[in-house]
Amino acid sequence: MVFIDTTNHFYNKLNSHILSLNEIEEYIFNLINNLGIDEYVLGVDFIEGDDLGSYSFETNMIKLNVPLLIEEAKKLYTINNIDKDLILFINLNILEAVLHEVMHGIQNCNLNETDFAYNILYARELAYKDKLSDELYDKYYYLFSYERDAIISSIENILPIIKSHYKEDERIFTYFLSNLYKFLTLGYTIDFYHIKSPAEKVCEELYHENTPILSNIDTYDRLKLGYQITPKKFRSFKRNKVRKILVKNDLL
Repeated sequence: MVFIDTTNHFYNKLNSHILSLNEIEEYIFNLINNLGIDEYVLGVDFIEGDDLGSYSFETNMIKLNVPLLIEEAKKLYTINNIDKDLILFINLNILEAVLHEVMHGIQNCNLNETDFAYNILYARELAYKDKLSDELYDKYYYLFSYERDAIISSIENILPIIKSHYKEDERIFTYFLSNLYKFLTLGYTIDFYHIKSPAEKVCEELYHENTPILSNIDTYDRLKLGYQITPKKFRSFKRNKVRKILVKNDLL
């Protein structure tokens, strides 16, 4: 789900300096107003400590740990041998975190104001969220549909920024594209005859309930939600992953 306007001049300066807290706050304010979700994202608190960031579905506030995001981005830059445009890479990682939390605001809006098809998955998971221990929540974090949606949607919005403004940075584009593929397929357990989806694991192991039935969902969106898919379609997606991702996100 691409929800940013890539023509915004803000994206032209991402390789000039590391974004300040004021710039990040102004960006969030402008984005949520353009999206019409200012009721569901009331502001941002800049924090310190061990958490990278969060969004509260109760207070509608975003928390961001910018120093830690910068530190983690520098580590990823080194580990993945990006070797070019460190400032751009750091800022894109900051924006990825921002867009992740804004996506939760969009989900909250959908839950309260629309009959969005995926609300049934999000509502169930959020109803159980506060009942889980920190250990269980961390164990299933990448399997929850609402977290997968936020993780993947944030990367879906980073890729067109790179394509529109930084075409020469192929290594950075490839890094985010690879992460998108990784998160789309993360959490599926497959053997020759059967595949178990993240949604099934969450519903069966945490809630002891059947997975909600959703219809008219294509392969990409099934993977994005962690929903059921046939082994044949899963293997087909893996064989043609790059093209399928580029086509789905209008990046060809």
